[in-house]
Amino acid sequence: MSEKMLGMALKASGVPRDQYIVSTKCGRYKEGFDFSAERVTRSIDESLERLQLDYVDILQCHDIEFGSLDQVLTFLVLNYIVDLSLVF
Repeated sequence: MSEKMLGMALKASGVPRDQYIVSTKCGRYKEGFDFSAERVTRSIDESLERLQLDYVDILQCHDIEFGSLDQVLTFLVLNYIVDLSLVF
């Protein structure tokens, strides 16, 4: 809900995109913690849609200490997301 409200407010403000910094987070969901490549990728796409933006400036891994060690590959996915220009 907050991402939708923020997206609407930013769009209505008319402030150029390069004049503000937006962050979002991934990893903690209703169904628990998930730092898998698939879920992190889906999470950023969902956030961008709610925010009505093409990219965010900061992506935080929320409560990563509760994720499983086999999901360490998340950091490779984060690099991929940066390569796609979804996060700068």
